[in-house]
Amino acid sequence: MRPVKAVQFRYVASDELASLFEDFRLMCNDAVRIALKERPRSRFALIEMAYPRLKEYGLHTHYILSACEVAYSVYRNKGRKSVPYIERAFFKLDNQSYSLNHLLLRIPTTPRHFVYLTLKGSDYHLSFIDDPTLKRGSITLTGRTVSIAFSKEIAAIETLGEVGTDVNERNVTASDTSGDSVVFDTSNVAELKERYRVIRAKIG
Repeated sequence: MRPVKAVQFRYVASDELASLFEDFRLMCNDAVRIALKERPRSRFALIEMAYPRLKEYGLHTHYILSACEVAYSVYRNKGRKSVPYIERAFFKLDNQSYSLNHLLLRIPTTPRHFVYLTLKGSDYHLSFIDDPTLKRGSITLTGRTVSIAFSKEIAAIETLGEVGTDVNERNVTASDTSGDSVVFDTSNVAELKERYRVIRAKIG
């Protein structure tokens, strides 16, 4: 089992991010339009359909994959009442596309070109970054924050058996897979309920 927690950091802004946010937003909307027209059955099918168009933006390949992931999620949303359109400034990247050295985050823009962001972290944030048992997942950037997903492997507990219960008005019976059974007498509960009913009837 691998529980996931997203931890949010503020960061020192970079002038290069404004155009990156806008390009990613446009890429997502292009991918949404392609999905609505071509009706892909999977995210991977959408990537294949949208790749030639999204490649024209000149960004790192990971942005194409991420834009298609966002677009496919929006396209598959059965609750939408209008043509989907991405408006807010953000982008997502998987854990293979960025590096994090303590509080220094490096993200790609175009091939072989990177932007460095300095994260602002408290002791709480550092407890996640400096924990070697945690695995870093995807990141989501907005104009003010970076959200980093952290996960940790937890060994599954192997059960020794199972217990079943049977409940009625007079008793509760518990039986396990080894064949043992225990009966709990709850008849006094029924008697108390009956007394309470009689008393309430007299008061009323």
